[in-house]
Amino acid sequence: MDLLPAPDPLPALPEAWENPAASDLLTRLLAQAEASFRAARAGSTLRAYAHDWKQFRAWCEQNRLVPLPASPQTLILYSTDLVKNCQKKLNTLSRRLAAVSQMHQQAGLESPTRSWAVKQFLQGLRREIGVAPVRKRPVLVEDLQKILAQLPGSLLGQRDRALLLVGFTGAFRRSELVGLNAALT
Repeated sequence: MDLLPAPDPLPALPEAWENPAASDLLTRLLAQAEASFRAARAGSTLRAYAHDWKQFRAWCEQNRLVPLPASPQTLILYSTDLVKNCQKKLNTLSRRLAAVSQMHQQAGLESPTRSWAVKQFLQGLRREIGVAPVRKRPVLVEDLQKILAQLPGSLLGQRDRALLLVGFTGAFRRSELVGLNAALT
């Protein structure tokens, strides 16, 4: 299991159908349902999970531990090594544990990330490391004026000016502005 596999496929249609029209309908429905299964996760999420699962498996193999099903103790040791020795951030750890959890769920196993021991450990790790977000200085009106002055007078410059003004006025996130931009095209 190098990559996170696609969800288990739906059961195959029986080979012999008495009604060919029903067979065609069921075949189409099966194809539509499988498309919905594939759409459950974004491709980038699946690639990230596959990478994270591969990293976890390699760590388990290196330390002669079982990756599937992984014990809560294995996850705690992995998490400790990742954060304290490899200097990874808690966000990286969270994503890797999500991949481990997804693989366990897909295999029909209880995820060790749900155990009391892992939850307590992660809570202590967060408290120990202190995960207060790094606050960024906001863009002020004076900053925005300087930015707008640097934009060209072209059509693209006008578009960028409009997006910056709308984003500033509405306090939109980047993702919201991208969505707005995509909706206009």
